[in-house]
Amino acid sequence: MKRGDKMNPAHKNLILKALDDEGVKYNKVHLKLMGTSRYAVTVNEEFYGIFDVNKNEFITREEC
Repeated sequence: MKRGDKMNPAHKNLILKALDDEGVKYNKVHLKLMGTSRYAVTVNEEFYGIFDVNKNEFITREEC
């Protein structure tokens, strides 16, 4: 995938499952593709973090 492509539905499911696993309560989730395998995740209008699809986890600022 590259910037501007439509989101892979499997990626969306991975991210929502990760949010559920972390116990995050959400009504609205916005995902923005950043590069090829990372998504910026906004939960309920607040930035939550960056999700790396290859690692299947949220990453910290140091790993960016």
